[in-house]
Amino acid sequence: MSAVASHNNVENEVIEAIRKGALLENKTISADSTLESLGIDSLDMTNISFEIEDRLGFVLNPEDLGDTKTVSDLTALIHSRQAASGSNL
Repeated sequence: MSAVASHNNVENEVIEAIRKGALLENKTISADSTLESLGIDSLDMTNISFEIEDRLGFVLNPEDLGDTKTVSDLTALIHSRQAASGSNL
C-alpha cells in the first residue's frame, strides 16, 4: 500500500471513528475540521479513542490527545504511533 493510500485510509478511519464515537453521523467532517467546531467534548474523545482502538489497534491515552485540535492532528498522531510501532496500516 502506498503512503498516500495508507494516509487516506487512516484519515478515513479517524473520521469514521469520530462519527461513531461522537454520534455525528450526519455531520460533514474533513481533515481540517476542528474538534471544537464539531462540538467534541472529553466524553466524546474517550468514545473516539475506543473507536480508534477498535478500528486501528492503537490505544490513545488522554495525554496523547492533549494537543489534538483537528482531525488532521489526530491522523498525524496515529501515523506517529504507527511509525513508532513499526506497524503498516
